[in-house]
Amino acid sequence: MRDRVCRGDASEAGYGGLSPELRKGEISPWMQSGLRVGIIAALIALLGIAAFSIISFIGAPFILTVLINAWFAGSVIYLAGLSYGIINDLIGCRKNLPYFSLGHRPGQKSIIQSNDPNAVGIAWGIFATAGLAIPAGILFSVATLITGFIGLPFAAFALPFIAAIIPIILLGAHLYSQKKARQREKGGPLGYYDIPYIDSYQAERLRCWLKTSKDINSWLSNSDRNMAGFIAMPIFAVVGLASFITLSAIPSLLPAVIFSAAISIFPPVGLGILLAVGIFAACAYLYVNHKKQVNNGYRLDFPNTDKSAPAASPTSTHRRVGNVIADEPAPIGTSPRKAAVTPVINGTMAEEAEPTPASERGRNRPPITHSDESSGGEPPAHEALLQFSP
Repeated sequence: MRDRVCRGDASEAGYGGLSPELRKGEISPWMQSGLRVGIIAALIALLGIAAFSIISFIGAPFILTVLINAWFAGSVIYLAGLSYGIINDLIGCRKNLPYFSLGHRPGQKSIIQSNDPNAVGIAWGIFATAGLAIPAGILFSVATLITGFIGLPFAAFALPFIAAIIPIILLGAHLYSQKKARQREKGGPLGYYDIPYIDSYQAERLRCWLKTSKDINSWLSNSDRNMAGFIAMPIFAVVGLASFITLSAIPSLLPAVIFSAAISIFPPVGLGILLAVGIFAACAYLYVNHKKQVNNGYRLDFPNTDKSAPAASPTSTHRRVGNVIADEPAPIGTSPRKAAVTPVINGTMAEEAEPTPASERGRNRPPITHSDESSGGEPPAHEALLQFSP
């Protein structure tokens, strides 16, 4: 199967050996919708951080203060959750990029038109964690509203401690995935049958991109890391929410200094600004590079990616024939030569190939010549493309 689908040149434009029919990438609309929701929620959270930072120093009416406190609490929890997802998936993309760039469950496709590990990691980090981080943020906001309107103080000092647990969970999930990888290595070489829950879009390309047992093991390690994190994070969120409510409900049992500005304002504001700057920078990077293609061996062609083929200049001898680029007939007085036909794949000019005799290609079709073009009838595009079919 691998020999049948991996017919391409492994170094050609970074496709990693994909045959031409497998180079077409597909974008998942529902995944992109989830990504957009996550980004919009992040922008709302950034405003919540800014609002709390302002009223902490200039003051505000009671009702407005309670509302902004609730907004801030939900924003910190949401942005902290996104930070976990982004860092986790940036690590994962460096371990095994196809796990994310192709998706890893049936029905998943590419989420953005890029194979840049940073862009893919940010996109997947937002998409994968927004579904859990949004409900967690809402629960913290509701808890803050309830405790605030019944006259209990805002336990903002607890938020930095809750957020500090997230890196510990991330580290634990990473160590767990490494332990599982070592266990698999002791069990012998891995094969494609060890990769569960993938569909044909992923399987056909993974056969070319996962070339060794180590590649397959790193794919499975990403799955282990994700599974450990997404089991631990909801449990942690419930415990954190219960602790947050409890600390708000027992102010008389806590030292008064805990509710001073030095503890209840400056550390939470600093945490919020740090999270806001980090998430904003990540979203900005994603916006700039969401169509970036790099020659890392995992490239796909998408219909709407930025065109890299240079535009023809007024003096160029190239013209478009159907969906190929062909040379114009040689000027009068020069020696005739064959028209060099270069396939165009999704608007990107492929590398020029040396002509091969028709007999060696097993084709009975004659090559395109200038006499054919000057006769008034242009060859169909599919005939021109056959000249360089593998």
